[in-house]
Amino acid sequence: MGSQKKYHNLYKRLIESISIPNVDLNKIYNSDYSRHFYIGKEITQFKKKWAESDHGDKSIELKSNSNSLDRKKILIIHPEGNINNNPNLTGIVEILCENNYLVHICSPTRKDICQESPCDGATLSLVDSKNKSFTAGFEQLASMIF
Repeated sequence: MGSQKKYHNLYKRLIESISIPNVDLNKIYNSDYSRHFYIGKEITQFKKKWAESDHGDKSIELKSNSNSLDRKKILIIHPEGNINNNPNLTGIVEILCENNYLVHICSPTRKDICQESPCDGATLSLVDSKNKSFTAGFEQLASMIF
């Protein structure tokens, strides 16, 4: 379970502090992909969850910027490492890339499955978890990307 993962507290703080501009939420949730998998009531709940709101001093706002040189960036920490076998996550990455986000995916290296970037505009960084902790690996990656 996610609550038992070693990165749980960091992930929880991140999720609690993110707000996404309504213009971006509309692009994401008005997509054919979202409307295929979710009904209107669910989409409304998702928009409400991620909408810009008051998170106090801890708020992380994902800002829109039309300048292609300063694209919005998303870092996805995917500890299972099976992005290519996860159609929901792959679909989300594709939607984000189609909406001019630069998506970075960080996963542990796995020799037993295919691991490649799911689409143009997304990069997949693999961390050798044998040589360092996964948490240390994605912290190092995050500092390089952001």
